[in-house]
Parts: sequence; C-alpha cells; structure tokens
Amino acid sequence: MIRGRHNSPEATRERPRLSVRQVRGELLVIVGALCLLFAFYESFWTNLESGRLQDDKGTHLDDAWVAARDNPRRVIQPEAGDAFA
Repeated sequence: MIRGRHNSPEATRERPRLSVRQVRGELLVIVGALCLLFAFYESFWTNLESGRLQDDKGTHLDDAWVAARDNPRRVIQPEAGDAFA
C-alpha cells in the first residue's frame, strides 16, 4: 500500500489551537500596520495634494496681480504734524 501525505502520521496530528494571546497579537499587528499606512497618507499624500492646490492658487493670484497693475490704495498727502501710519 502506498502511503500518501494525507495518510501520514504527521497529517493526522491535530494543529495546536489558537490562544487568545495569539489572536490579540495578530490583531495588534494588523492595527499597527493600518496606523502606519494612515500616517503615510496623512503626511505624504495630503502634502502632495496641498502643494498642487497651493500652486493653483498662487498662479491665480499672480495672474490677478498682473491684470490689475494699478495701486488700489489712495495716495494721501498728510498735513504737517498729522499721523500717517
């Protein structure tokens, strides 16, 4: 009779049961990995998005300043002794 892997004594041995500590440890590792991924997203990816938005707003502001080359403030000649600042 040919003995295969499924008939060997090693295959019929029961696997050890998982303890509460092992399950809790696995869950903590998974939660830690998710926290690291979230920290990467918050620090790196949102920084890239914010940089793109800042560049767009800066370009818009530069265009607005170029279009309105005149000074919007009134020119005031203070009298002698008046506060001007």
